[in-house]
Amino acid sequence: MHPSTGVYREPAFPLLSLPIELVENVYKSLDSFDTAVKLATTSMFMHTIFKRQKAAIYLSILPCDPVFNGASRFASFAEQAIAIYEAEQKDLRVAERKKGLLPIDGASCARGEVQC
Repeated sequence: MHPSTGVYREPAFPLLSLPIELVENVYKSLDSFDTAVKLATTSMFMHTIFKRQKAAIYLSILPCDPVFNGASRFASFAEQAIAIYEAEQKDLRVAERKKGLLPIDGASCARGEVQC
């Protein structure tokens, strides 16, 4: 509702009125990087969400993007990118445990990520 007129106006871009978590899910459900980048250029709000969640958005889109999923010479790129991301996440968890930021659990000991 507009404060001076008392009239409710529909937002010009209804996606902007959604909670941030739902907008993130919209990004993650897209089928190409090109579409995600185009959506990010529609407003500062959309760009900020895209920038903040870029890694998660890319990982969700990667298996679906036709350029990287079998429609080109980069067919195995998706699997390689996901493997690299997972390895980096594992390294981050190990570093955080060594710094005492994460608790040590039995599974980490079994995988050899930390010394028990």
